Amino acid sequence: EALMTQSLGEFTDSMLSLGVSRVVWIAGPVPLPSPVGGEDQQGQPDRHDVLHHVMATVASTRPAARVVDLAGWIETSSLNTDPDTARAARVDGVHWSNEASELIATEFLGNSIVYQALT
Repeated sequence: EALMTQSLGEFTDSMLSLGVSRVVWIAGPVPLPSPVGGEDQQGQPDRHDVLHHVMATVASTRPAARVVDLAGWIETSSLNTDPDTARAARVDGVHWSNEASELIATEFLGNSIVYQALT
């Protein structure tokens, strides 16, 4: 966690020192289990909890950094109504389908990033 905080903090500071007015981190959802089975460390919720905590910590110590909670929005969206819908939106468990990407961008992420970038 300390290494992640240092790394994200340094990256954020680097972007800001280059003249970027805002850095917006996206707290994404936990990947779905792999469709081919096997243990997948990326699908462990605790790992994402740490990452989201680190993003929030970095943002809380830098006035020009923000976090957008995509994971929270996904939980309440039509993409998460049942396991079949969730799998169709992320066939490989990680990457969004074209349809899901468009829905995310138009209904949540686009406006959220613009809002955070301008406030």
